[in-house]
Amino acid sequence: MDERYSVILSGGGECVSGTGNSVRRTDHVEAALEEARFWAEELQKAEYRGLGDTREAARYRVAQKTGIAESYLKRLRYKWREMGEVAGSQYRALMLAYTDMVHRNEAAARQYREERQQLRELRHEADLERALASVGTDGACRREMAK
Repeated sequence: MDERYSVILSGGGECVSGTGNSVRRTDHVEAALEEARFWAEELQKAEYRGLGDTREAARYRVAQKTGIAESYLKRLRYKWREMGEVAGSQYRALMLAYTDMVHRNEAAARQYREERQQLRELRHEADLERALASVGTDGACRREMAK
């Protein structure tokens, strides 16, 4: 291994290359790594199918859907502290996949709420019809006939 490219830790805790250039992560690089890691984890959680499934299988499915190498997703999970930065193409693919998942979940939740509201309205109408049918002179007549 060439000495010029090896990364060493200087006395002040700053990462420097063998040539003396600083390779410390900046705040925005750190934030990008954190976001990419979060998105990858959330996508894998969503892909997990429960009992009998494995983390590796979920990671494989995420890799297939996003086009990101499975090894890169594994690296984001286990070795993200060692990573200097996240590649732009992987960052974008994770961001788009996560955004798509969130939009699909929100659409499903919206549809569920609309269906529940429709069912409540139908139930309310049925309750009103039942209540009106049993109140007043018409209701009394029907009750007499039923006896």
